[in-house]
Amino acid sequence: MSGPARVWTDQRGERRPVVRLCDPATEIVNGTYYDRDQRVEPAPVATEERTLKCLTKLAGQLVGQHA
Repeated sequence: MSGPARVWTDQRGERRPVVRLCDPATEIVNGTYYDRDQRVEPAPVATEERTLKCLTKLAGQLVGQHA
């Protein structure tokens, strides 16, 4: 890794390394969505009530707080 190591601070205040998960030759742009090494348009925002309920439940499970 060239240059200074990149880190982020987790919820407990512990510093964790950030790892690049792609070819170093691939230009990464903040705020852009990617499919492998290609920039893609983001998916449309979910608005259907059933979909929102499902996504909320999934998000709760992923963070350990069952919805």
